[in-house]
Amino acid sequence: MVYSFGEYRLDTQAHELTRKGETIAVEPRTFALLQALISSRDTVLTKEDLIDAVWLGRFTSDEAITSRIKQARKAIGDDGKAQRLIKTIHGIGYRFVGAVTVSGGMTTNASDPATTSREPADSRPTVLVMPFVDADPRDAITALGLSHDVTIGLSRLRWLKVISWASAMRLHEGDQKLIRPLTAADYSLIAWLEHPSGHLELAVELTNLQDDTIVWAERFRGKQQQINELRSELVQQAVSALELQISAAEAAKAQYLHTSNLDAWSNYHLGLMHMYRFNARDNALATNHFEKAISQQPDFARAYAGLSFAYFQTVFNRYSGSDLARCRIEATSMAERSVQLDGYDPLANFVMGRSYWLNGDVAAGQPWLERALTISGNFAQAHYAHGLGAVMLSAQDSSETDGHSEATAAIALSPLDPFMYGFFGVRALSYLRDGHSQEARLWANRAARQPNAIAAMDFIAAASNELAGQTPEAMRWAQRARERSNNADSSDFFRALPFVDGPLRVSMESAFRKVGLSSAN
Repeated sequence: MVYSFGEYRLDTQAHELTRKGETIAVEPRTFALLQALISSRDTVLTKEDLIDAVWLGRFTSDEAITSRIKQARKAIGDDGKAQRLIKTIHGIGYRFVGAVTVSGGMTTNASDPATTSREPADSRPTVLVMPFVDADPRDAITALGLSHDVTIGLSRLRWLKVISWASAMRLHEGDQKLIRPLTAADYSLIAWLEHPSGHLELAVELTNLQDDTIVWAERFRGKQQQINELRSELVQQAVSALELQISAAEAAKAQYLHTSNLDAWSNYHLGLMHMYRFNARDNALATNHFEKAISQQPDFARAYAGLSFAYFQTVFNRYSGSDLARCRIEATSMAERSVQLDGYDPLANFVMGRSYWLNGDVAAGQPWLERALTISGNFAQAHYAHGLGAVMLSAQDSSETDGHSEATAAIALSPLDPFMYGFFGVRALSYLRDGHSQEARLWANRAARQPNAIAAMDFIAAASNELAGQTPEAMRWAQRARERSNNADSSDFFRALPFVDGPLRVSMESAFRKVGLSSAN
């Protein structure tokens, strides 16, 4: 990467600083300091941030940092009085405020938030979690602890850029109007903690800092008796909800841009928006957006994951007019590429795990889904997919709680998830596996009635109702399944959901025969 500002060029690959083509001798740490400040010019870097970037986290005195800042300023013709390029933000840290051209790209001025432009590799939406406020000042430590936990939880969502908690603490003590100019954050999260009659209640509010509109507000409530468990639950629910809301907000912003102005990030979020509508037309649009994102940014791991997801849906739902054999191969190939680019992205691991379903090897996919949950325990869709995998493998080393507990976790973590039909469907199947057909029927009906529910849910509802003795209702669901799936039958269902041979598959096949959905009919 080459950063040009005025007469100077900083080449990060050649590790060279030049002025009018002449090399300027700088010590390695001074060069690293300049690189950190310039590459993060949309953010004020605290001393802690500089220690992490330049001294790799090793203890460093304030005097050493100040001395290194002085050397960096001298190298680029700046000084502590003028501060034309490196500005001191008193009580917070330092920020590079000069006009920069990146690898021949467009010039931006970091001192003007309205014109700040992030390079593709750092085009993620930026979130600032402000320290939470407790209604009871005597218990402020609980609120601060929650804000710290939420910050950590969001930082595990690798498609977000999260401002450090130390920086947020310092901003909290200053003028709130400076948040956008100092950090170039896109969103801020504020919250209040209250203690009504033996409960904890967390009120959160997500604000779009570009226009000061409220994107989302919610209240989370629970009993205060077991504070540690409740704290974990509140954090999980808040992080899961924030992931959906910020993604939806990014997609909404991208919709107002002309297609020629869409960058990789905008194309990715528009792809997600179409992908979660679960129909052939929108899935094709999603595929197109993901492909554009990859062409714009070839190392964009999440775009490959999204493309794998779209190919998976094409095969799973057998969209007409598609080359299903090619899509099956592409779903796996794109998942592998996503994992290669970012093995710690939970979505990359999620799509890698599900890609094994397309070849009937559910067991091989489970470790990838487990890895996705290890990286992000708040990932509701990974809970769902892992639970569904456990149900499909119910004859092979699965306990009775497998599937049911994970569906419950997914529903609690993401009550407005576009996959809610799947969450309910897994719960229905887990009841069906355990012999509770009446409970299975209720959950299967709810699954099939969810917005955007796919035809596979009609199959599950038909089987569950038939096994519960509700044949007329089972026949109605079977009829809808045929109409919505181009006359697919049980062989297509089990090709998409490769249940192992065992009691659950046998009972479902029997039900499918009775309602006319069996391939043998």
